[in-house]
Amino acid sequence: MRRSLLHGVLFATLAATGACGSDDLPPVAPTPPILAVTETFTGTLTVNGAVTFPFTVSQAGSANATLKALQPQLTLRTRAGGTGSYVVGETIYVGDSLDAATGKATVYAWIPGTNALLLDGLTGTLPIDSILVGATSGARWTNQEVTTTSVGIALGTWSGTTCSVVLANDLSGVGGIVTGAVQGSGSLCARVYDVGRLLAPSAFTIEVSHF
Repeated sequence: MRRSLLHGVLFATLAATGACGSDDLPPVAPTPPILAVTETFTGTLTVNGAVTFPFTVSQAGSANATLKALQPQLTLRTRAGGTGSYVVGETIYVGDSLDAATGKATVYAWIPGTNALLLDGLTGTLPIDSILVGATSGARWTNQEVTTTSVGIALGTWSGTTCSVVLANDLSGVGGIVTGAVQGSGSLCARVYDVGRLLAPSAFTIEVSHF
């Protein structure tokens, strides 16, 4: 019955047009393109913690979550036997002087109990076994290892109180992405979580794109 009704309406429209003596069909308005919605979420992730962001999709399509920013950028451990204490916000460097540095970064946090030095804004390199000098504090410790800070990001379904993870990337640095297909409208969620790599709270930004 529904199909017959639609054909009847179409036929009546064409007949009325023909009665006006015109052979041209009325112009058909173009269908506007379906544009993705982009949402940006920021927060601070604690050690062993997780942060969830619900969002709503209006129709079928893809959904993507991308880690756009993460601080600190680097997690570095120093060898025992160093001197002094680094100051948050100061520049540390490798080389004979700050002006002649072959690598430098900004101190995000210094945790002397675990010899952990968290850094942002790296330029150049900080080789293993190099001495890291604090430009303000004068602290001097030897680099034992350095890694890029990693967290987990995930997409899931949102019940109103709980995020049930469907897709996950457990070791994501900046630029890491999770992507999946959505079958229809509904409530979804993006989740950022520590996978045991954080040594201090970390600020992050994620971008979620969906339809």
